[in-house]
Amino acid sequence: MSLARRLIAAGFSDLENGERWLAAPELEGLDQDVLFAGLQLAANPDTALQSLVRLIEKHPDLRKLAAAEPERSEPLYRVLGASEALGEFLIRHPEHLDAFDVTASPEPRAADAAVLRARLLQSVRADPKSARPVAALTGQEGYEALRTEYRRGLVDLAVKDLCAADPLDFMPAAGAELADLAGAAIEAALAVSRAEAAGHFSAAEVADVGLAVIGMGKCGARELNYISDVDVIYVIESGELDDPAPTPSARPWPPGFPGPSCPRAANPGCGRWTPTCGPRASPGPWSGPSPRIRATTPAGPRAGSSRPCSRPAPSPATPNSVPATKPPSRR
Repeated sequence: MSLARRLIAAGFSDLENGERWLAAPELEGLDQDVLFAGLQLAANPDTALQSLVRLIEKHPDLRKLAAAEPERSEPLYRVLGASEALGEFLIRHPEHLDAFDVTASPEPRAADAAVLRARLLQSVRADPKSARPVAALTGQEGYEALRTEYRRGLVDLAVKDLCAADPLDFMPAAGAELADLAGAAIEAALAVSRAEAAGHFSAAEVADVGLAVIGMGKCGARELNYISDVDVIYVIESGELDDPAPTPSARPWPPGFPGPSCPRAANPGCGRWTPTCGPRASPGPWSGPSPRIRATTPAGPRAGSSRPCSRPAPSPATPNSVPATKPPSRR
């Protein structure tokens, strides 16, 4: 069979570009039968091949996994073919390539929410056992640590999701895990905010403020998708506020719709970690969930992508709070 026919059979859409990437020196000596067996598992073999070559260029040891039998290499090819963004993440962070050192389970289980929460908090060096965790990492260092750990969580989930024997059966669990991951990221971001607020206010003043972040809509219903945004409401509890007047939201709200308030006196660090709260709407440490995992494969829809799926973001101040599942009335 000619190379062009093999590319067509594997699902490539750009034959000329596919031939060029297959001729890359990084793939020299690899068994093409094994390589095509792996690429045929990818939702988008064009993207999978390009990401694979770029990964091997930076990390030559990955050749061993790329040349392994499909049972061993399946997670690698499925993830690289599903999300270009996750491929870019792995190129920048090779320490997370161990996510592929797993045997894909046909019946995976969602990760434990408490484990995800602990991982995200520990990424910014906050104590998961604390009722109101405070991060040891702040500023850009803390933001990058949180983003990196969050995206590693997405890679771990994508491996399970894409390799599931029945993606539709796993879809509810995938949505719930995405929401757990989002809630953990929000809580870790709040821990960073508390640490940054301590630079402007006394420890007693910071400790006196309780801020809960309630996940709404699909997040509250534990039905997030990989490309979902997260709508939240801020609930502040404080014994003493110097200025009870709320700071206007950085985004316009529909007429008559009660937007979230964010008293700077109560929570001066709030605007640092979320782009919708505070006068400057400055970008914060977490801007996900969102590497754009493709919705389909040649064989049909993959788990977690035929409709949105996710969970409630737990209250950072009180993790056991019950989140709302519907937005407030607009009447």
